Amino acid sequence: LLFDFLITSFNGYRGASKFYSADKYAGFINKPNFSGKFGGFLNEFSSNVNIGPLGERLSVIKDCQYSKNIIFLGDSGVAGFEVNDNETFVSKINLKQCKYKGINFGVRGYNTHNVLGNYKRIKERINHDFVVYIVFPNDLAENVNVHPGLNNLIKKFGNVFDEVYYPPQLSKSENIYYNLRILFADNFYLSTKLLYLLEKRQMPNFVKKKDQKLNKQISKISKEEKNKMNNLIKKLSEETASSGKILYVAGYPCLEYKKCKTIELENYLKKLSDKKSLFKVISLSNDLYEKFNKKLLDPSIMKFSNDPHLSKFGHSIVSDYLIKYFKKNG
Repeated sequence: LLFDFLITSFNGYRGASKFYSADKYAGFINKPNFSGKFGGFLNEFSSNVNIGPLGERLSVIKDCQYSKNIIFLGDSGVAGFEVNDNETFVSKINLKQCKYKGINFGVRGYNTHNVLGNYKRIKERINHDFVVYIVFPNDLAENVNVHPGLNNLIKKFGNVFDEVYYPPQLSKSENIYYNLRILFADNFYLSTKLLYLLEKRQMPNFVKKKDQKLNKQISKISKEEKNKMNNLIKKLSEETASSGKILYVAGYPCLEYKKCKTIELENYLKKLSDKKSLFKVISLSNDLYEKFNKKLLDPSIMKFSNDPHLSKFGHSIVSDYLIKYFKKNG
């Protein structure tokens, strides 16, 4: 334990929940002015993560005069904790040209309720010209329930649902447990990772069979998920419009399974946007999926082998796509 404590302290590894703080608008946000190392040498990734004063993931910029500021909203797919600050697609957008400056307000664990609350929290506090919300596939299912699975984040920090804040639901014993767990994770990385690996060994066959089944089927959006997403996107577009800004929505690329919900979501939202002109759809998921099918791009190298999040290469591909889109569409 002493060796583990020294290794953890020297390398600066931090437990995941250490990166958050509670917020009445969004449920939880990235902890302002916080820095730590995410992952570790026993993970596929080990990255340096720095958070700014408003809870934004810090992005690298060039020494030039940007004329347009873009707020990027979403969950872990946007936050990009798996890579260093200068390797996220937001940083890469900033480094590859001098017109558009991206500001990364992605937060791990978010659904659209949290995204809406987070934008309401920051919209008057930061200068921006338009907003891009990138939807992760699991957002759709999580939007439907007020406490989706009562995960540890919600238990520890609380949540928002339909713009109502629900405070943490921790008993006294749970509060002691979670604080001890965070204390242990922050100071004993090797021991925490060992416990995690032992837990994971209990269900390898179940996870493998589940992945094989998902790969064979086409993931479909339920009617309830469509209706909920429709209402939330409408509210988000109204919030951006009230600030005189334009909302863009895109689906996260289908990197893990044959076909994911964001393909259908983009098509569905495209029909809605054509009718009401409340927001615009970026066909990120559809266009990259077409490249995957034509063997022009390999999705397996855009992500980590055992993790669905973008690798360094994946972030670079997404940044190139978005730069090309905005240059074409003004």
